[in-house]
Formats: sequence, C-alpha cells, structure tokens
Amino acid sequence: MDRATLIAAFNSTPLEIRPVTVPGWGSFHVRELTLGDMDLLNSAKKAEGASAVAALAMSAASMICDEQGTLLFDVNSKDDIALLSKQGFRRLSKVLEVANTLAESDNEGNA
Repeated sequence: MDRATLIAAFNSTPLEIRPVTVPGWGSFHVRELTLGDMDLLNSAKKAEGASAVAALAMSAASMICDEQGTLLFDVNSKDDIALLSKQGFRRLSKVLEVANTLAESDNEGNA
C-alpha cells in the first residue's frame, strides 16, 4: 500500500463507538481513544497530580460520548472530573468495561 492510499484509509475510517447502558444513568456511547486523547489525558493527569479516583474519572471523561462520537465531558474541567469522581465505581466500571472491548482485537486477530 502506498502512502496516499494509507492516508486515505486513515481519514475514511471513523473511530469505533459502542453503546452502553448503565443502570440509573440510561444509554449513551463510549468511543475508542485516539493518540491525541491519550496525550491530553496523560498531560491532564500530570498537571493535576491526579489521584487514582481523578485518573479514573478523567479516563471516563475521555471516552463517554454521544452517538456521533462527540465527547460529553471535558478532561480539563474540574467540575466534570469532580462530578465523575462522585459516581459509583460499579457504574463507572460498566463504562470502562465497554471501553476495554474497543481495545481488544477482532476475531481475526487484527486491531
């Protein structure tokens, strides 16, 4: 594959999004992380000296989205992180469980 074809493939392949239903919260979506998301997330964690709870909340904020993939929370918003930090671990775990399925390989062993 040449560079132009590969770049076209990169640009035409949307991020994977999966629906999740969490008791008490209803249905929404979770999307896979981009490298840019991971960089922003890591920078925010370092800048805040984030606790394990805040780091988990930031991770959730970087994945919870609408059906078009638009993030619903801001990793850099102290209010958003505080709100997510107050949520039950069982519920946030459900979000992360679905997010982890996005990181798994498909049936053919490809990412």
